Amino acid sequence: MSYQYVNVVTINKVAVIEFNYGRKLNALSKVFIDDLMQALSDLNRPEIRCIILRAPSGSKVFSAGHDIHELPSGGRDPLSYDDPLRQITRMIQKFPKPIISMVEGSVWGGAFEMIMSSDLIIAASTSTFSMTPVNLGVPYNLVGIHNLTATRASTLSKS
Repeated sequence: MSYQYVNVVTINKVAVIEFNYGRKLNALSKVFIDDLMQALSDLNRPEIRCIILRAPSGSKVFSAGHDIHELPSGGRDPLSYDDPLRQITRMIQKFPKPIISMVEGSVWGGAFEMIMSSDLIIAASTSTFSMTPVNLGVPYNLVGIHNLTATRASTLSKS
């Protein structure tokens, strides 16, 4: 299958989904997430043992997080239940095969939550993680806070 915003390669039963939206710093826009979700669905096959999510090698930014051009106006919750970021986070959490986030570069906002939903995170020593919504005057979504604390509280407290 061919995708516009991700590249998929399978090596010895391991599927690698490499982000291909560099001109937007792999921002989690609806079109990018739709592509990522389609790739994950297509890879849910018996012969695939695990999936790796990654940005291209040498990337300075793994993902810029939620596409700020898609945030709602008028003080509404920026991430309703049907928001694409909510959808990809739930899909990763419930996916029947292990998903590994292989991080190189910086991870901002919603992308931090997305990778925290994966089963394993492997990060380069130069990687940075940032919760950026407050810098934009946007409250962090309560479901996102719950996901972060529920899925990784013990891991984070040991760091």
